[in-house]
Amino acid sequence: MLYASFPDAPRFRGPDNPDRGLYNAFVKDFVAPHHDQQFPAQLLTSSYWAIVAHDAVLTAATALHNAAAHGDGPTNLPNRYAVRNELYALRNDAVAGASGHFGIDANGNRTRTVTTVHRLGQPLPKTTGHTD
Repeated sequence: MLYASFPDAPRFRGPDNPDRGLYNAFVKDFVAPHHDQQFPAQLLTSSYWAIVAHDAVLTAATALHNAAAHGDGPTNLPNRYAVRNELYALRNDAVAGASGHFGIDANGNRTRTVTTVHRLGQPLPKTTGHTD
């Protein structure tokens, strides 16, 4: 079984992240009040789901916008196939997400990923016998 995880908030904010400005702008907007509603800041440190959701919606909106721009004029909505085709055309860091710039490759995977992939079910490494 495989699963992936994003870096934690300090790594997104850290000087080693060349896209930390994108993350910091996301945080500023995330915790700002909107129509008398506000997300608590601890949601950004307790999990990475807010970032995943933001980047997923931004990616879909970018593909939809591009499909509409390449379609049959401003009064005709693009169909799902046109949007899908635009998703696969989002290459070369086309999306400026909260987790950094990324694109979608020909297989539908994120390019320039910041995730770490973990494999479950593998034997644990041999220990040195210490029981800290």
